Amino acid sequence: MRRFGLNAKWDNVWVVFSPVTTLWYLRFLRVGFKHCFLILEDNGYFFIVDPLSSKIELMSFHILGDKLIKELENCDMKVVKAFINENVPSSWKFGIFTCVEVVKRILGISSLRVITPYQLYKYLLK
Repeated sequence: MRRFGLNAKWDNVWVVFSPVTTLWYLRFLRVGFKHCFLILEDNGYFFIVDPLSSKIELMSFHILGDKLIKELENCDMKVVKAFINENVPSSWKFGIFTCVEVVKRILGISSLRVITPYQLYKYLLK
């Protein structure tokens, strides 16, 4: 059985940044960075963790990784390879439930300065 969580060993992890949102109040965010979600790969199986405003969608499927990344990029999404920090602080800082906060928690990022998808994108590029 596969163990999920911060201690799981994933083959690959990507953060996907989407330019599309259905929430009117997110129109103030930077163009191209309205939403973010995760793709986790394990042995050729892919798991999408998509934190929405009302729920977290979890999807799994079997597809070639390169094909998936190209499809997302063809839809004007930015895909950044990421890593899960295994040295997670024992106590977390306060955070509002957003797609960015969920992605940060899964990746083990505790930076208070990362609030928007664009800030997360810049953080991951460092």
